[in-house]
Amino acid sequence: MPAKQVQQEKEKIIQDMSTNSRALEKVPVEFWEDIEFAKKALYRSKYAFRYAPFFIKDNEELLIEAISKHQDAFPLRDASPRLKTKKSVIFHAIDTDGRTLNISNEAVKSDCDIVLYAVKRNGEDLRNASSELKSNFEIVLAAVTNNGNALEFACNKLKDDYDIVMAAVSSNGNSLKHASARLKKDHDIVKSALNNNGVSIVHADQELKENKLFILKALP
Repeated sequence: MPAKQVQQEKEKIIQDMSTNSRALEKVPVEFWEDIEFAKKALYRSKYAFRYAPFFIKDNEELLIEAISKHQDAFPLRDASPRLKTKKSVIFHAIDTDGRTLNISNEAVKSDCDIVLYAVKRNGEDLRNASSELKSNFEIVLAAVTNNGNALEFACNKLKDDYDIVMAAVSSNGNSLKHASARLKKDHDIVKSALNNNGVSIVHADQELKENKLFILKALP
């Protein structure tokens, strides 16, 4: 095929991507070897990595640029196995898109460094962590410090941990509803929750809810 015709065909494919998400499905590998064509395709659609050959799926620079361009971690789903778990890529994706951990594989969700990085930015990302990491004191503490409601996703043992629950209710008083029954009776815990949000008294132990003197002293 003459060079001019090849270029016209590449341009047509890029244009067709606007209305046809599968326009890249049968693109020759030789087209992908043209880095400018590859960039145009990858930046035109976040789904483009799905149809790319392996050497494109394994190109870290292109992947990071695509995630940045789309402000979306979706291209990570179709990246090579190596890049799907590479920390520098994952960290960039987390900074760009808060849904990154949700669409990542189990290896990523079980990586302590990655999950800690994620929950420090969005505590509720704890929901996407592995069961093991939902039992990790450092990770759960970071999560509830960022967002008290992350206590909902902690293991039962940590929902009964004084330091964890205190950090949670200090961040969001209503997270008291996720604390253990024992800590819902703890005066200091409930006082801290009330100091953050007076409405949180509804989640306290019944005896404290009925103790008007306690409530008056606890409210800021």
